[in-house]
Amino acid sequence: MLGFVICLSPGTTCSSLNYAWFNSKYNDFIYVDRIAVLTDYRDEEIGSKLYEKVISYSQENSMPIASEVNLGIEIIQYYIESNSYISVLCNI
Repeated sequence: MLGFVICLSPGTTCSSLNYAWFNSKYNDFIYVDRIAVLTDYRDEEIGSKLYEKVISYSQENSMPIASEVNLGIEIIQYYIESNSYISVLCNI
């Protein structure tokens, strides 16, 4: 395994305060809890492919994507360009 993404749907039991906030405000979403790629395989677009799968699922099921995003402008722009996200607060 070179990388993974963990997504949660509404109503999932999870201790994440960020997820709990979205769960209390929205009925339908895909929450991206975390994404990781092995260090030796970064810069090979594995993370982008994982995000593309999430976006594809989101669009096929008419569900917006929710996530705490704190990795920089490039990731935020990727979400915005997909037109499949919940915009709540961006602190850059």
